[in-house]
Amino acid sequence: MVHVVLPVAGLSALLALAVAAGAFADTPPPGITRTNDPGYMLEPGNRSAAELRPYRLTLGQMSRDGLSAMRQSEFATSASAAVAGGVASIEARITSERAGAVMVQIEVYDAANTRVYFATNDGLSFAAGQSRTVRVQWDTAGARGGVYTVRIGVFQAGEGWGSLYHWNDDAARFTLR
Repeated sequence: MVHVVLPVAGLSALLALAVAAGAFADTPPPGITRTNDPGYMLEPGNRSAAELRPYRLTLGQMSRDGLSAMRQSEFATSASAAVAGGVASIEARITSERAGAVMVQIEVYDAANTRVYFATNDGLSFAAGQSRTVRVQWDTAGARGGVYTVRIGVFQAGEGWGSLYHWNDDAARFTLR
C-alpha cells in the first residue's frame, strides 16, 4: 500500500481542480446525456432511454451510493409486499417531519440488482408529522422466481427527480415462486 501525504495547499489545489473539471457539477459534461431517471447516462444521446444505463455523478444523487442525503432524517419510509395471482401488491409508507409536497418513487429490484419495476407519485402533500401510504401493483408475468427488494426514494416535487431527500435501499423483500 502506498501512502501519499499532501500539504494543505496541495489538497486545496486538488479540490479546486476537481471542481474546475466539473466533478461536482449538476450539469452533464459534454457527450453525456441527462434523462428523467436520476443520474447521468454515459452512452451517446442517440440511444433510447430503455437502452441506457445510469451512472450517478452528482452530489444530489450520491446518497443512493452511500452518502447521507441532505434531508434523510426528515423522512421515514417502509414497505410491505404481497404476491397473489401474478401480481405483487406493494404498499409504501412515508412519514414527513415537515409540511410540503414531494415525489415518491417505488422501485423493485431482482436478485441481480436489476430494476424490474418502478412507479412515481409526484406532488404527494404532507402536513408536518403526517404519514401517507402509496399503493402500487406490479404485474409479475414473465418475472423469474427469486427474492425481490423494494426501494423507496423521496425527491423534490415537480422537478423530475430533483433533489433527493431520502432513500431507503431495503424497504421490503418478497419472493416470487
